[in-house]
Amino acid sequence: MTNIPENQMMTTFFNSENFWGMILFVAAAILTHLSENSFLKEKIRREEDFKNFVEENKNGSKMKYNIKKTAMEMAESRYNFLPIFKWLFIFGAILALYRLVI
Repeated sequence: MTNIPENQMMTTFFNSENFWGMILFVAAAILTHLSENSFLKEKIRREEDFKNFVEENKNGSKMKYNIKKTAMEMAESRYNFLPIFKWLFIFGAILALYRLVI
């Protein structure tokens, strides 16, 4: 144990950058988890929008087709990469907790 008095240990604990890093990572993980549903809704909406566009404009311009297709692919990519970021935030929180304890 260190030679820090008992009342200063608590202030040192809460002033630690590892503590606030852990809080920040947990908050980011919660936000990414909560935004997952909205990203899924956007992905589904973009896919339906693209299918409707293709059905209505069989001989439409290539530029509009590419814009709609790119928007659909971007929404799908955002949804697919969200769990990776969520787990990175969780891992960061665990690492900050480990550094805080040790």
